[in-house]
Amino acid sequence: MIFFSTLLISMFITLTLIPVTSRVASALHGMDIPDERKVHPYPMPKSGGIPMAIGVIVPILLWARGDEFVRAVLIGAGIVVIFGLIDDFKGIRYEVKFAGQIAAALIVILYGGVQIRSLGMLLPEDMLLPDWFSIPLTL
Repeated sequence: MIFFSTLLISMFITLTLIPVTSRVASALHGMDIPDERKVHPYPMPKSGGIPMAIGVIVPILLWARGDEFVRAVLIGAGIVVIFGLIDDFKGIRYEVKFAGQIAAALIVILYGGVQIRSLGMLLPEDMLLPDWFSIPLTL
C-alpha cells in the first residue's frame, strides 16, 4: 500500500505544480524557443524538472528513514536539479554539467555507501574489490 500511496502523492504534487511553475517560467521569460534541434513546435516553459523533483523528494522525506544513504541520495538529487536549473536559465557548458553529475554521484558513492564491491561469479567467492577499483567502477 505504501508504494501506491507514494505514487499517488508524487503524481498529485507533480501535476499540481506543473501549471504553477509553467506560469512562473513564462513570467520570468524562462521559455525554450524552438529551433532546428528541438522537437516542439512552439515555446515551452523550462520548468518541468522542478515539479518532478519535488514530487519525488516529498514522499522520500515522508517515508524513508533518515540514514546516510537517504541523505546522500537527496543531496545528490539536489545537485543534479540545481545544475539542471542553471543550465535551463543561464546555460552552462556540458563539461560543467557533467562535473555536477559526477559530484552528485560521488556523494552517493562516498557518503551514501553505494559501491560495486563484488562482481559475483566472475571472481572467486568472497573476493571484494578494493576501493581504488570499486569507486571508479561504480561511478
